[in-house]
Amino acid sequence: PKSLASLLERSENIVADVAIVVENDLSWRMGPSWFKDFRSKVKHLLVIDALANETTSSADLVIPCLSFAESTGSLVNQEGRIQRFFSAFHSE
Repeated sequence: PKSLASLLERSENIVADVAIVVENDLSWRMGPSWFKDFRSKVKHLLVIDALANETTSSADLVIPCLSFAESTGSLVNQEGRIQRFFSAFHSE
């Protein structure tokens, strides 16, 4: 996977039909002028995010997802141990 820094360095060469952004506001992270240029070079922008932001408002398709506080599950930490996390909100 390429980092955002390498994407910024190569932004003048971007030509893409679809870009997928997962839980990230590129306009805030990379700057509005860079994002405007990036958006003009991408035909379709798909965003998966729990929060509304400049990137979601510029997207062609937004898929909502749960935030960490709304989900329950397990993950493996850097020590290889399984950790559980629980929703802060209880649905009925």
